[in-house]
Amino acid sequence: MPVSTPEPDFAERRGHPRVSLKAYGYNHVCAFLRSGRRHSANLVDVSPGGARLALLDDRPPIAVDDLLTVDLALPSTDENLSSLPSTVRWIGQGDFGVSFDRILDLGNMELQQLLER
Repeated sequence: MPVSTPEPDFAERRGHPRVSLKAYGYNHVCAFLRSGRRHSANLVDVSPGGARLALLDDRPPIAVDDLLTVDLALPSTDENLSSLPSTVRWIGQGDFGVSFDRILDLGNMELQQLLER
C-alpha cells in the first residue's frame, strides 16, 4: 500500500517526533471509530501527540477535521490507548494523520517499547 507524506509545512508544525513503524514492516493493525462504526488500519507512525494510519480494505470517507476515536492496540498498563479521541489533520493517498485530543503521558521510547512486545 502506498504511503504518502504529509505536506512539508504540516510536518514542521508537529510538536513531537514520530516513532516510525517502518522497522516493523507497517504491520501493526489498529482501529478507529468513525460515526459509531469500527474500521481497521495499519499504524504507520505514532507520537505522544498523534499518529498516521493507513486504511485497509474498508475505506470509509474521511475528511479533515473529522472526529474519530483511535484504538492503538498497544498493551500499555500505564495509559489507556484503546479509546483516544482524535481529529483528522491531513489526508493522503490511502493514509491520514490524526492529532490526539490530549498529549499522551508516554514518550517515544515507551511507545517504541510497546510496539516491540
